[in-house]
Amino acid sequence: MKRALLLSTFFCVTSSVGWGSTCSPGTMASYLGAAPCSIGSLTFSNFSYTPAGTAPGAAAVKVTPDGLGFQFTGAFDAGPGETADGLIGFTVSGAISDHLFASMGGYGYSGDATVSVKESVSSGAALSLFSNSGGTVEEGALRFPRLRSLTVTEAIAVNGGLTGGASLSQSVDQFAATEPGSILLFASGLLPLAGYIRRRQRKAP
Repeated sequence: MKRALLLSTFFCVTSSVGWGSTCSPGTMASYLGAAPCSIGSLTFSNFSYTPAGTAPGAAAVKVTPDGLGFQFTGAFDAGPGETADGLIGFTVSGAISDHLFASMGGYGYSGDATVSVKESVSSGAALSLFSNSGGTVEEGALRFPRLRSLTVTEAIAVNGGLTGGASLSQSVDQFAATEPGSILLFASGLLPLAGYIRRRQRKAP
């Protein structure tokens, strides 16, 4: 009984602590193959990046920690007949709450060109941000059940159209996390209980 309580306390405390070093500003090239890093209570790992068309290479895409997530910055520019596509992937682990906030910035288009960012996660949910002649959606929240681990895929698609041009310089992914303080508070409440049970066991004949 005592061992079970101590294990429960240990699990509750460590579940709120991110493993690995703190994530720091860098480039996509520096994040590829790197060890897991943490932002607050969340841990990020398994970064991947696949550029196509005129999209910038991994060394030209900046990765900046932003809240409980990242800001990706690069020159995704496409002229007439061109495309600039990028596929960004990573895994987030920890007490992930129920949504991912995504936004795009520094974008523009002309003529029949289009700009879009599609977010999809391993739970099956997906979200599309876009700017074209049909309208603009700059940001949104992608909902999913509370999870311990999630794989995220961000697909950037910049299409210059037949006679236009388009560009995108920034996208942001931010996660909601279960409040670490509440977990620690719960764990701290278990410690006196464990002491009480231990004292009772000593007094028992």
